[in-house]
Amino acid sequence: MRIAAANHDSRPTEGTLIVVNPGEVNCRYWTDTPKDVSYYTCSELALRYDLSNDLFFTLNPSLGRDCGNIKPQSEYYVSGFIEPVRAVDGFCGPRHKNATCLGTNKQCCNSETWTCGDSMYAAVTPS
Repeated sequence: MRIAAANHDSRPTEGTLIVVNPGEVNCRYWTDTPKDVSYYTCSELALRYDLSNDLFFTLNPSLGRDCGNIKPQSEYYVSGFIEPVRAVDGFCGPRHKNATCLGTNKQCCNSETWTCGDSMYAAVTPS
């Protein structure tokens, strides 16, 4: 299993669990470029993997927007996301740095209490 995260040089690291901090690229899959590359290669990879060009460049921050520095037979990220702040303490939403409950044991953020829970709905207390 490959596990990777983007760092400043944007090269995948294989076989080592990497802690991905909020705001960093969390890479889920990468692919190799062909032997012959051009400034069209970035758009071709984005199209092949159903990504917008903007997302492709977000996943590969070492690439220039003109794709002029793409390298042949090299690995580039084609699936991933920017790691969000996780609500590991159970507090979520705008009052808590927009932390998400996704990836925790309680997947829903209650918009009345700003805590993670099992339900999308607030508990109703009898009057």
